[in-house]
Amino acid sequence: MKLAYAPGSADTNGGKPRLELGDFWTAFDDNAREFTDEDLGSAGVMLVPGFQGLLGGGKDGVLYNLNRTNLGHNSWTPHFNLPFVATYLPNAPNGAAGLPTSTAADPNWPIIKLDRNLHGGTPDQKMHHIHGTPVYLPMATHGNVYIWGENERVKVYNHNFTNQRIDAFRNQGTVYSSAGKPPPGGMPGGMLALSSNGTKKGSAVLWATIPKNGDANQAVVAGSLVVFDATSIVGDKELKKLFSFDYDFFSKFSPPVVANGKAYVATFKNSVLEFGL
Repeated sequence: MKLAYAPGSADTNGGKPRLELGDFWTAFDDNAREFTDEDLGSAGVMLVPGFQGLLGGGKDGVLYNLNRTNLGHNSWTPHFNLPFVATYLPNAPNGAAGLPTSTAADPNWPIIKLDRNLHGGTPDQKMHHIHGTPVYLPMATHGNVYIWGENERVKVYNHNFTNQRIDAFRNQGTVYSSAGKPPPGGMPGGMLALSSNGTKKGSAVLWATIPKNGDANQAVVAGSLVVFDATSIVGDKELKKLFSFDYDFFSKFSPPVVANGKAYVATFKNSVLEFGL
């Protein structure tokens, strides 16, 4: 939903300013999504800097790449991508990332088969909700989109500067959130932050807080701060891990904060952990 500010007018609403609906888009015409734990918007949205894209996802594990200048109401036509499952691999029968909007939707895609991404239908029988807002790193010829769903590793996708589509999977991390937790697994996945030394090549760092091996839905569990080189690849398309630190009292939905050469991690123990770069 996009809201527009309307200044006050002497003859309207007692002269008070107001917010008006400027545009909107909805993924479903099914109000029951919340009751199957697939409600949209659990991750918030991210505006792609310098472009028209608006990225976001929810408990269906699907990443949406919308056109913020024309959200489309109930239509996919203005969007840069048809939606695709971004939280686990392999993602068949979802099809390849970055399908053009002119492609007909396959009946097995989660946007058509709405219950496909309930944990009973995923490859590992676990939940892969998105609770953390994606983060974005502009490169010389493309952008990197980072997203970390539940019970999986952080995923990196290619953002095409020319057509503004997410057109390929690039790589992934080496650490699982809620590692070893039996199905349906644990929540909420990874909360992300990016830092760099300005535009200096090779200085970008991806920071994440995750539940180490538990389920933080209704319990306080142990967490882990995991730090990756945001651009260096090792092994089989894996991000190079720089550092990790395990701690108690994981604070769900709280990404690390990085400023002035320090990284800060909140906990549920009335304390903040500080790390030097």
